[in-house]
Amino acid sequence: GTRASAAEGIVNGLTRHALDPNSVYFDEAALELLEQEQGGEIEGIGALVSPEDETLEGDNKQCTVVSETCRILIVSTIEGAPAEGAGLLRDDVIVGVNGVSIQGWTIDEVTSQVRGPAGTDVNLSVDRDGELLEIAITRAAVEIPVIDSETVGDTGYVRLRIFSQNADEQFEQAIVEQLAKDV
Repeated sequence: GTRASAAEGIVNGLTRHALDPNSVYFDEAALELLEQEQGGEIEGIGALVSPEDETLEGDNKQCTVVSETCRILIVSTIEGAPAEGAGLLRDDVIVGVNGVSIQGWTIDEVTSQVRGPAGTDVNLSVDRDGELLEIAITRAAVEIPVIDSETVGDTGYVRLRIFSQNADEQFEQAIVEQLAKDV
């Protein structure tokens, strides 16, 4: 109850202000989302989003609660995932989920509403350059891309996007593939 939420507030404040910038406290819902991502596979729409507030000074425009200025932008869609198939584009702004405005929601609340069992539908209200679009997307199991690799001339590049449980295997596989090309 209230004592638990007070304790949560204290821990959250401690991690946010007393430790390094990469320290953060996860409540149960946020932890579950993180554990799914760490597994390398999620059930959802396969879009990477970023909460940004254009009114903030400096490079870090990250924000935590959706408001007039804190908007959730689509950064990219995962190749072959439902979001791409439904036509979501980079810089689309999510403004509603299943007909409900997301004003005042935390980013984790939005994420947990958008994710869900494969085969179920979610409807996103999206602002694209001032035009409001309703986009229906059927969720699916989506593998999170852990590795990007490409060959430029005679140099092979491998990029590790996130540390997931299967990152080591994927990283090794990408290196082996690059070496097979005589880079």
